[in-house]
Amino acid sequence: MALIDEVKALFENDVKFGDWSENAKVDDANPNKIEIRFYTDSNEYVLTVSTAEDNREPVADAIVNARKPRAGETAVRSRRIWPAGQRRLNMRTWHRLMASIFGLELVRVQRRESAGTTARAA
Repeated sequence: MALIDEVKALFENDVKFGDWSENAKVDDANPNKIEIRFYTDSNEYVLTVSTAEDNREPVADAIVNARKPRAGETAVRSRRIWPAGQRRLNMRTWHRLMASIFGLELVRVQRRESAGTTARAA
């Protein structure tokens, strides 16, 4: 339960327009390894927080799964948020996760000069 409380505190401190009870799905069947899922329109983010039985500092790993396959594919894509290997769960790791989610969810802005060039070419 302490692991969940730690992540919940980080979430509540940084995610101003979200609610833990509505925006996080927690699987805590194993108290030494919990999975916390966050969803956007297009992706599922899975944060796995675990601790060894020797009660060392918790470590985190994170992946992103597409919520639906791309056109012509049958399986959804999945990739790690950061390189393989687990990171200590702390404020820096949490902020890297939030920045990664933000970066993955950004969409390209269509610039006026690009739109005008395309319109003239047609």
